[in-house]
Amino acid sequence: MNGTGSKISHMIEKRTLEQDLLALAAQSDSSIDTSEIAETVNFSQPMRARYYPLASRDYDIRAIANWCIKKAESEGRRIGTLWLNKIVYFIHEAAIKDFGVLLSQARVEAWKHGPVFREIFFDEKVEKQAAPLKKFNKRDRRMEEASEDFSASDVSIFETVWAQIGHKSGTELRALSHLPGSPWDVIWKQSENGNLGLEIDVATIMGRKARGYGRTKQED
Repeated sequence: MNGTGSKISHMIEKRTLEQDLLALAAQSDSSIDTSEIAETVNFSQPMRARYYPLASRDYDIRAIANWCIKKAESEGRRIGTLWLNKIVYFIHEAAIKDFGVLLSQARVEAWKHGPVFREIFFDEKVEKQAAPLKKFNKRDRRMEEASEDFSASDVSIFETVWAQIGHKSGTELRALSHLPGSPWDVIWKQSENGNLGLEIDVATIMGRKARGYGRTKQED
């Protein structure tokens, strides 16, 4: 497709998205179809009892991704979408293993290029500069940047992981997620064809020690 055709296609897609959002804004809350929203972790009380006590925060995973983007920008770094997905996963993993905190109910899946949150998934075949992620505000009927009022203790978790591996490239983080015995490796090997939708669940993360970037919890 030539440059003109590509621009026209982009304009059509943008106009269609705007029309869809306007139509969505006109609907009542009860009539909005949420069947295609990315799945979340089943972390109800009975499920939680299977593990050692985990504190559940229920943050929007996109807000954690936006924290990472702003952190990188504050350091004058340009970061890509592959890096973003992986750094958010390692923060999620370290919070569970080393701090006993489930930061988000978002479901993380094992895909070919490593752990993936569908909410922040990008086409990893085409590396792009990461941009702030947005969510639809049902109350105000508009798109807005995803954000959360993170506690100081949780920001400390982010900062700890950042200090350990935040400087690494997306390719290096991908390699870390693929190490033998890693949660991704364990789940990926359960399927010969690597089917999409394989969940890297809490039990798998808690049962494995991430390798290659050291412990994130300070020793007593």
